Amino acid sequence: FIPSAGALSVAVMSQRGGSMLRPSLGANSPILIKPVLVDCADTSSPSLLLCFDQSRYLFNCPENTSRSFAQSRIPQKNLNSIFLSSCQVSHSAGTYGMLMGLADGNKQSVQLIGPEGLHYMLACGRLFTRRQGMTLNLTEFQTTSTLKQVFQDNLIRVFAVGNHQKTVQAHAEPEVIGKRKRSPDLALSSDVPLKQTKLDPMNTDLPAGVQPTATNPHNGLPEIVDDMFRASGAARPIGKKNTTPAYSYQRLQVPDEPINTDPVSYLVLGPRLRGKFLPDKAKRLGVKPGPDFAKLVNGESIQVNEETIVTSEMCLEGGSAGSAFFISSIASLEQLDRTILPNPACISEVSDGANLLAIYHLVHENVVLNERYVAWISKFGSGVTHHLSTPSHSPNLFTFEASALLQLKLNLIAPGSFPIPHYSSEPTIPSSPQLNLLSRHETFSFKSSKTTAEHVSQLDYSIFGCLNRSELVSRLKIQPELADQLESLESNDYNSMASTGESKFIDQIVVTTLGTGSASPSKYRNVSSTLLHIPHGQGHEFDFVLLDAGEGTLGQIKRKFGPGWKETLKNLKMIFISHLHADHHCGLPSLIDFTIWYILYLNEKSVLEPLGLSMGRVQWFNSDHLLKNSDKRSQTMCRFQALTSSNLEIETVPVNHWGKCFGVCIEQKTQSWKIVTQLSKGFCSFLLAWCTRFSGDTKPCQTLIDAGQNADLLIHEASLGPEETELAETKGHSTIDQAIQDERKNCVLNHFSGRYPKIPPSINKMNDQEMNIVISFDFMSCKIGAIHDLQKCIPALEKMVEGLDLEDTPEATEEGQSNPSPSSGKKRKTKKKGGES
Repeated sequence: FIPSAGALSVAVMSQRGGSMLRPSLGANSPILIKPVLVDCADTSSPSLLLCFDQSRYLFNCPENTSRSFAQSRIPQKNLNSIFLSSCQVSHSAGTYGMLMGLADGNKQSVQLIGPEGLHYMLACGRLFTRRQGMTLNLTEFQTTSTLKQVFQDNLIRVFAVGNHQKTVQAHAEPEVIGKRKRSPDLALSSDVPLKQTKLDPMNTDLPAGVQPTATNPHNGLPEIVDDMFRASGAARPIGKKNTTPAYSYQRLQVPDEPINTDPVSYLVLGPRLRGKFLPDKAKRLGVKPGPDFAKLVNGESIQVNEETIVTSEMCLEGGSAGSAFFISSIASLEQLDRTILPNPACISEVSDGANLLAIYHLVHENVVLNERYVAWISKFGSGVTHHLSTPSHSPNLFTFEASALLQLKLNLIAPGSFPIPHYSSEPTIPSSPQLNLLSRHETFSFKSSKTTAEHVSQLDYSIFGCLNRSELVSRLKIQPELADQLESLESNDYNSMASTGESKFIDQIVVTTLGTGSASPSKYRNVSSTLLHIPHGQGHEFDFVLLDAGEGTLGQIKRKFGPGWKETLKNLKMIFISHLHADHHCGLPSLIDFTIWYILYLNEKSVLEPLGLSMGRVQWFNSDHLLKNSDKRSQTMCRFQALTSSNLEIETVPVNHWGKCFGVCIEQKTQSWKIVTQLSKGFCSFLLAWCTRFSGDTKPCQTLIDAGQNADLLIHEASLGPEETELAETKGHSTIDQAIQDERKNCVLNHFSGRYPKIPPSINKMNDQEMNIVISFDFMSCKIGAIHDLQKCIPALEKMVEGLDLEDTPEATEEGQSNPSPSSGKKRKTKKKGGES
């Protein structure tokens, strides 16, 4: 493998003038590499964070990246650049949430660097990823099969290498619309008309503060991205005729050429490490103290007289050319077959003397077992440390340990409602001895191959296997008065998932609250997602309906159902998205992606039983068409029921929130046969079996109250506390008191602000009401018929969570932070965490 002319010229230039092109840093300056995410059920790909004193660089931003920052107390204020290996969901699904979080934290500017498709990916999120006051600088580069520099600032240089061939994902089945190929996602059926234009034709003028871009990779995409993040803070012109690029509902034009979907690998060169400055030697060489000393320290040369030039190296003792690391990202054996792996000589060619310390193998599990890949690894000397992360080689440990510990504590109160999330401490495939498994609990020095002494507190997993209840109470450090309550609860045997005997059908429906937070994920709560389990006797136990799908929903499903998560998604009948705010739908692409991947299984199984595949396995329905008075309602419901092979009745309800937002009423009717003696056959009538109403995000809304008057279950948002009525009005949300004013038989409250990790005191005062009310936690499951029993556990639940830390918001963790350590606060020694959460 020989570098291209471009890569070679960069190497030659840096060797000739390394001190001018390569940045330098004091030899004692700390430089750390922190794994933010590693492969497990919670995420789709690993993520690494490179940390300097005042600058941080993130490599890949999959789902749950922002939540992992909160879990590990990693401040975001110094995060300056984000590198994506690809624009696919697996590497980039957390980008929208991360950018909005940075903007909300008053970040002034952020760099986003990635391969082709980057502008298109960002523009896809224009309707829900908009912020004023922050500049987003995008660098989109064409992938090459040789190392090519794609980024440089005052600390690092980054090279990218990949496969330059155009590839299309295996499950894509493009269709033709006119003369243009249709993108894979558009192959899904929809009752929503699609419009393809470059930008909204009603307004071609750019908004104030947005400058036209010289290069235009995809017909107006840079203008859209600039309009999404308005550094000027200029307000958007009001009115439809003043629609600007980021506010256009016109569909983006599909690129003329297919986008290369193969991930790229990155080579990261750190700064040169300056040695100790020797002022006496500089004086002897004729350099005067003052500004000239500072220039020498910064790597510059000083001309003392016409004949003498004193270089920085002449006055320094020690120091080095710095270090480098390589991130290998190969998603499949097919990509490996078309990829040229850079050998050590090629990496050295562009490294300007930097010492390659580590290779992070973030590859498909089959790649690391491939003979060619193994042979490539063996070409690197013993001075290079290899770190590996794949779903099969890595143990399926908890990413969000505080949440898992909370679940264990709640399990003591109501085991049926709070089962322990699935995990595994043993990998599926043993790792090779020469490959170190990547762990979130290690932080690596960029100046040596050793881990640093500063570890994150590590969870003692033996506590989850503790079968002695008294011992578990002791290890969890449960307060004595609460321990007494637990004994009382155990004797009463409250089990909200137990069979309720000869109960109504509605009583057997299960509600699982996968994500119960609002706005952004936090330490104990993920963003919105609720799953209904509907009993079904035809070949499987339950059908499922998902209400909203915030970022990380697929990971929550994997934790909840363990090995059975794929079966759960196969039986998923409907996903309802209430509105376009990111915390309600950014987990949807991962769910749809899996649905498409198991289409082969469904097509084959449809030979045995009808599955509605002839209409398209995934169909989109416009919520407007399911309104009670819509003239398209009857036709839309017929299509929906044919697709789902169910008699579910869906009615959407407009609610009071920012923008267009819907609640939904879901009903199901059962058949009842009456034998008529005069007829040879019976007479069939339909009886309402159950009705559930879901609020979405809303202020108190009479339309929602009027809809579903016979609702057996109300799932309602309760974002804010009783004392924050004015704030709730401003933000378009409900307080807890407002949510329960719409009295139903059973009520599940969710969508809580990070300000309220605990149970509000007002809930305890409601036990004497006829309405059964429960406060939801992530992973909570409860049969509707058992909500009354779970309500009796509220005092114990309140006691259990009263000692929890306040939610870790970016504002709370970033104050006064200048330490390059990935985690905020004081340095902590490694310890096993079993009793704190």
